[in-house]
Amino acid sequence: MLIDTDLIFDEIQGYEFYHKCEVKAVIDDKVKGEDGELFEFYENIEYLIEEFDEIIVLRKKLTLMELEDFRDYIEKKGDIEIVKTIDRQIEEAKLTGIYITFACLHNDSFYDLHVFRY
Repeated sequence: MLIDTDLIFDEIQGYEFYHKCEVKAVIDDKVKGEDGELFEFYENIEYLIEEFDEIIVLRKKLTLMELEDFRDYIEKKGDIEIVKTIDRQIEEAKLTGIYITFACLHNDSFYDLHVFRY
């Protein structure tokens, strides 16, 4: 898979390669990979990602301060469900010192992942 990183340079800063897989199934905001990977997106991607497409998974380590800043930003936007998720991430970061978040690349598009299990 070739990706034009110039188009998504701002989004991928700070991320590192983590995993690559082929899509086996897509339902609403969930994708299942060839080796049992489970992806949950923040949006319905059923018509954006198809079976047999390739996905590249990226990961990023976030500090407690970065998470708190992001929480403030989301809270101002008024998305209470995402704020609850970020609060859980902040609690984990308080215990471990960092929180690892995942995103994926697909056909020159960048998507934040709500959940990634491998």
